[in-house]
Amino acid sequence: PAEALEVHGLTDGELATAPPFGQVIAEFLPHLDGAIPVAYNAEVDRTFLREEFRRAGAAVPDALRSEMEWLDPLVWVRHLQQAERGFKLTEVAARMGIALERAHRAAGDAEAAGRVLLAVAKDLPARYVEAVRRQRELRTEQDQEKAAQRAARGTSWGM
Repeated sequence: PAEALEVHGLTDGELATAPPFGQVIAEFLPHLDGAIPVAYNAEVDRTFLREEFRRAGAAVPDALRSEMEWLDPLVWVRHLQQAERGFKLTEVAARMGIALERAHRAAGDAEAAGRVLLAVAKDLPARYVEAVRRQRELRTEQDQEKAAQRAARGTSWGM
């Protein structure tokens, strides 16, 4: 659809000639081996990848299990920039002076997400175990806040 094309710039022609995920799994797997994945709004990417592995009939790698915590710059930015509005990667990158070329494309978004994480790294616990523990706490708090906001809007609509 035209709306999707405006977001990511992928044409039907590009998609028609792109290989299916099952054909690129072998190229993709080495990137997960022994790595701590970083993704902006990580659960979206993890869920998408898990589903693609399942659809391809391939074993889901350990890095995609729910127990494997990915570092998610979005969680940290929401915590560290609470006074700001707008937490889309494009908005955060612009606010932080981080270049985001080819937004909504895998390589551009991945590079920008990594740069956002590096920019906030000074505010993260130094040890991975502590960073993961704190990130889980923050995500839970943020999820609860969003749920409360949705509930409040739902209540006000019913009046």
